[in-house]
Amino acid sequence: FWTESDVLFWLTTLGLDETKTQETIEQFRLNHVSGKTLLQLTDEILREDFNIASFGMRHLILESAKHLHYSTQSYFQIFLMWLETYKSIVEILLGLMGCLLTCFSAIVCSNIKKMKDD
Repeated sequence: FWTESDVLFWLTTLGLDETKTQETIEQFRLNHVSGKTLLQLTDEILREDFNIASFGMRHLILESAKHLHYSTQSYFQIFLMWLETYKSIVEILLGLMGCLLTCFSAIVCSNIKKMKDD
């Protein structure tokens, strides 16, 4: 099952209004909702305990959670959503890693050459 952090990230992928998303994330964080807990939520719990007044938001959360429960590829889907969300950052990091490897290789080759010359 998902950790609390996994659930909090998942909430950001639902396409909710950013202000509402932050309020909802805070409620889920305060209530320590993990994957197992997510599957046990009801409309009543979201309305009364999480203070989510909007029926549409409660319905979206519950339906999305139900879909995840029946999805055998849910972790893969979350990874793909994460990758799409942070695609530019991942590309920058991969580029930096390539530069670092090139520099490291040049330093190692230079040191090997110095050792041979000595």
